Amino acid sequence: MMLLFLLTFTDWKITDTDIFMPLGPLQVAVTDDNHFFLLDIQGKYIQLFGRDGNHIDTLGGPGNGPDQIQSAIILYAHGNLVYVMDAFYVRVFDKTGFVRSFRKKGLIAAPVTGGLVWYDSDRWKNPGETNRMFFAEDHDFDRSRSIFEWTLPLGHQRKTLIKKGRKLDKTETAPPPATSAFAVSMDRNRVYFRPLGQSIVNIFNMGENTQRTIDLTGESASRLQVDALDYLWVYTKNGIKTFDSEGKPAKSPFSREAAGSVVKVDGDWAYVSLFDVGVEEAEIARIHLKDVAAFVAAHPISTNM
Repeated sequence: MMLLFLLTFTDWKITDTDIFMPLGPLQVAVTDDNHFFLLDIQGKYIQLFGRDGNHIDTLGGPGNGPDQIQSAIILYAHGNLVYVMDAFYVRVFDKTGFVRSFRKKGLIAAPVTGGLVWYDSDRWKNPGETNRMFFAEDHDFDRSRSIFEWTLPLGHQRKTLIKKGRKLDKTETAPPPATSAFAVSMDRNRVYFRPLGQSIVNIFNMGENTQRTIDLTGESASRLQVDALDYLWVYTKNGIKTFDSEGKPAKSPFSREAAGSVVKVDGDWAYVSLFDVGVEEAEIARIHLKDVAAFVAAHPISTNM
């Protein structure tokens, strides 16, 4: 077992008065070449660390420029690139810094083999209306093609805002509905998707252009999660079900806690993140796979990575 590095976020400053990560990290992504990118809880800065844990650079920063970040909510690693997404834009970074940015379609999007998958939030649709998931080849949204569609159940309510004069009255809104569940494999080659109101999980293999379906036998999944060994965790009201990459029932070697804290597996070694949202320190350890369960059990925290 080897501690990779310990990070203290309140020590990082741009100026003496401008602490740019006061509330700690929100998400961490590890590239294929083992560089670490940490997104702060405010979604405006990314801290880049090398394989040895040394701080390399501060990326992003608030603003509307192509290399700046405004309230990012999603951080994905794909190969040696990291994708940072807010409601409207995708910004791409690597270990040398900013690569490019482009406007995205839909609210939910993620990099996969050959491009991006994306779809609109179910909250923007009406009961009985069809929603679609798209594949944007080479990240070009103008060349998007539909890969799956689903019809929203009649019990679904669209969230609406009532306009009064020049203002939106936020007090007269319909209750926000549940939404579809979505996850992507660690190798970015498989997309897992549970449509709203359905008790199935669709598996799209982007490399082979094939599709499989997991039947949840009447249960609805509230959340999908893929661990670092590419086991799918399906959270239902009656408990958690796990499946292998082919959609067959299988038990992950990880515990529930380890599934949320192991951010990458590299051969026989795992990188384990032990920080929680809002803390001032983050510990990332390099642990042999056989020791992960004991290590996570000895460091109990609430992780929702």
